[in-house]
Amino acid sequence: MIAPRQLTVRLLAAGRVVWWCADAEECAEYYGLTQRRAEELGCRLVNAYLPKAESAEQWPAPDAVFLSKGDIHDPENLLGHYREKHRLQAARRLPAFEVFVRPDPALMALVATD
Repeated sequence: MIAPRQLTVRLLAAGRVVWWCADAEECAEYYGLTQRRAEELGCRLVNAYLPKAESAEQWPAPDAVFLSKGDIHDPENLLGHYREKHRLQAARRLPAFEVFVRPDPALMALVATD
């Protein structure tokens, strides 16, 4: 099974935008991912930890959302509402993460393969 880091790196290498909703510092450090501020031009890895509606609307639209422990890292279910509104689909379950993607066959294939 592919690890969350490998899948994230694969998506970023393909030019995709990833929202990462997990403990920002510890998780990013553990998985070796460097996150930039969402406001930075060209940002593709967005720290979506404890998101706020007004922030999410300004972030680059995600191709994929990685969600870990939604009850803790997204207690207001903002990402759930965002996924529903923008029709993101459950694509993969990884250890400690659920992965949701835009309904795009190429993107689904990218996420589904190990």
